[in-house]
Parts: sequence; structure tokens; C-alpha cells
Amino acid sequence: MNYLQYLDYLEKTYEVTLPSLYKQLAKDDMLDMQTGVPNWYQDVFPKLVQNPPFLLVSYEYELYSPDEMIACTKDHLPSQDDGDWFYLKPEYENRLVMFAQCGNGDCYAFYYEHDKHSEPQIVRICHDCESEYVAKNLQEFMVYKMLEVALVGQDSPNIKEYLLAQLRTHSPYLTPVQIERLNDVYQKEPVKNNHGDWVLLNNDEFDTLVDELIPFDKRDETFELYEYE
Repeated sequence: MNYLQYLDYLEKTYEVTLPSLYKQLAKDDMLDMQTGVPNWYQDVFPKLVQNPPFLLVSYEYELYSPDEMIACTKDHLPSQDDGDWFYLKPEYENRLVMFAQCGNGDCYAFYYEHDKHSEPQIVRICHDCESEYVAKNLQEFMVYKMLEVALVGQDSPNIKEYLLAQLRTHSPYLTPVQIERLNDVYQKEPVKNNHGDWVLLNNDEFDTLVDELIPFDKRDETFELYEYE
């Protein structure tokens, strides 16, 4: 199953309208991370980072293949009928569509809180604590992650080069102001933080840019997604 087929499967299965940006990313072949390849970081990443697909260079974000996401959804979004020791509360059933993982057991999902055919919010489904709101929509989630990686940093001194390449491939999906602000950040010289990672933003700078570019009153609000036996 390729990503275009996967998106069609999601809309039919959950009876939702997926974000137009998500569909465009699939059409533009921006969702294929070529996962499942041995020695991915050594052999695949250096090629991909020349023209980064969606959020390749980011923090706690992993885009799996369609088949992997279907299997992961069964693990993270069980219904009461599945017989697990935990399951979704009734108000969340068929309201969540997973689209990525975080690498620590958590995952990201579209949340159709009110209308299954309007723009969904982005939430983080946490496997060992309450879930939380992240962004108003997918476009603002993208900007949030592109700022977050500049704050958290990477262990590679090539972070500036990587992020500028990512900004180039992501610019068609950004506003002119967002492009300008991100370019300003990425043009900085990276410095090492206390953890030995190369960073381009401090906490105050990050918060200021998030408030300016993608304000969201519900960000970091938590909610309990599951019932437990």
C-alpha cells in the first residue's frame, strides 16, 4: 500500500476528511521516509537529507510506512470490543487518526473533536500518561516541529545545513512570514548546549516565535484518552 492508497483507506475507514495539506504532501511524495531499510541512518538518511521529506529533520517525530501505521493504530487506539485492559473512551472512538510516531511509544494523531469533515487538531497520544494538544492544525504542527528542532538541536554540527535544506523543500507549504522567521533562525551559527547538542534557539526565543507564528490556547492541555479495566 502506498501513501495515496493509505489516505484513501483512512478516509473510508474513519469516515473523515483528511487535511488538504496531508493529501498534498502525499501527492508530492513527501511522506516516504524509505523506512524498513537496514542501516537506515547510515545509508538512507544522507540521501534523503539532500531534499528532506516531511519533517525528516525533527525531534521526536517518525513517519512510518502505511502498513506500520495500521499496525500501530491497533495497538494505540483499541476499542472496548478488542478485549484489551485499556480502550478508548466512547467520545474518542473514530475521532482520532494516527499519522506519525514519536519514537518513545507515543504518537501523533488528527483529532476530529467536533466535525469529522473540518480541519482536525493535532494531539500527542501518550502511552504512559495523559494525552495532550499540540497544534491547531497540520500546517501549524509543521511550523512547531521546525522550530522545536532548532531549540532541542541535534548531535550533528551539520544541523544548519540540514535545516536550510528542509526549509527549501517545505517552503511550498509555509506562509511568507513563516519562511522568513524560520530562515532567520536557520541562518544562525549553531552552539552546543549543556547536553552536547548543536542548537539555534534558546527557550525564550522559541516561545516568542511560537506565540507569534502559531498561537494555540490549548497547546499542552492534557486529557485522558482511555478507560482502564
